[in-house]
Amino acid sequence: MSELLAGVARTDITPPIGVELCGYGPFLGRAATGVHDPLRCRALVLESGGERLAIVSCDLVGVPQATTDAVRAAVRASPGIPADHVLITCTHTHSGPNTVHLIGWGEPDETYRATLPERIAATIGDAVGALRPARLAVGRTVIEGIARNRVHTDGTGLIDPELIVLRVTDTDGRPRAVLFQFGAHPVV
Repeated sequence: MSELLAGVARTDITPPIGVELCGYGPFLGRAATGVHDPLRCRALVLESGGERLAIVSCDLVGVPQATTDAVRAAVRASPGIPADHVLITCTHTHSGPNTVHLIGWGEPDETYRATLPERIAATIGDAVGALRPARLAVGRTVIEGIARNRVHTDGTGLIDPELIVLRVTDTDGRPRAVLFQFGAHPVV
């Protein structure tokens, strides 16, 4: 059995003050006036048997396919992670810039968006540089009463109440990363 390696990295991807925010509700012209909490890009790289996988989470509303394609091309070149081994996801925060074309939810700042592929790829590179022996644990459970279907408010709409958690520790059991999946539109 091959040894499992894991590397984690986190970088700041906060846009400059003045960028239009994606907001809560369809509004235009609502620009950032300060930073309460920085927006982060977090990367987890797993390696086993010479194969690498990168899982990335960005504190953004989303990223367009062009951004994902550019990141995949960059990390395929160096550090050599195949394009289909790179997953990019977002926390879907509306407290950040509009990074996808959501009409009426703030205009995307093209200068900022153009910086994202390089910044995300650099975070993945940092995670590769932090590869160390690791262990994985997976758990799942059903959580009732948190998710709801906004289309069918009478409770008849489909939801997925399952929570899946992946815990990454070093070989001594110290936490390195926790990934979780829960089907929701987290408007917080």
